[in-house]
Amino acid sequence: MKEVLIIGFLFLNAIGFSQSGSKGIEVYRVNKSYPDSYNEEVRKLDCCYCFEPSKSELFDQPLFDKNDIEKFEWETQKIILTNSGKEKLSKLNIPLQGLAVALVLNNEPIYGFWLWTLESSFGCDYVYTYPKEDFRIHYGLPKKYARGTDPRFDSRIEMYLNKNN
Repeated sequence: MKEVLIIGFLFLNAIGFSQSGSKGIEVYRVNKSYPDSYNEEVRKLDCCYCFEPSKSELFDQPLFDKNDIEKFEWETQKIILTNSGKEKLSKLNIPLQGLAVALVLNNEPIYGFWLWTLESSFGCDYVYTYPKEDFRIHYGLPKKYARGTDPRFDSRIEMYLNKNN
């Protein structure tokens, strides 16, 4: 009986560990509003759109989970969506000032970035993408306004992609 309990405990632990670490790359909304560029204090910041999201700032459910992401291209920093991801994206309302999101790997926020719309005339001094155009993640809009440190080529993402592709 003792052996059965031990085996059962080990089995449940194995299931728990595999489920908690196997979420892959996801994109979450972040509880962060866009910076008010009319605010004098905001304009004094070295980087207005820079942020490092914490788990507590993430919304409960991802915008795009591993079922919505067909592939993440490391070299081009491009997210390719499945049909379900494209459907979600088509329904997403992105404000002109951007929508704060986080790239999350196996439940760990890696970096924050902004979803941008082609209709916007706002610049972005950090990481952003036009998801409805090509979902390629860029740094600085325009490039000469880039501030902070470019977080896109994080080694944890590269190791994950090398292991899972």
